[in-house]
Amino acid sequence: MVLSKFKSVDKHRIMCTDKGGELARSLLFQKMVDIEKFTLEMTGSDASAQNGMIESPNKHLGNMTRCILHTADL
Repeated sequence: MVLSKFKSVDKHRIMCTDKGGELARSLLFQKMVDIEKFTLEMTGSDASAQNGMIESPNKHLGNMTRCILHTADL
């Protein structure tokens, strides 16, 4: 995976990720972020609100599920 297509003139490029093992703990991913000169920022544990737009579908699905369970008296 190459991040070069996301290059910009801005020197301060930031990539945010949660603390999951898929990316945050991957040495290969960390090396790639460093090579491409991005700054890696980690969100807090169990803080999906910090991931904004990426977590929006999960929030929507959770709200729908809670409504269905409430309507079914479960």
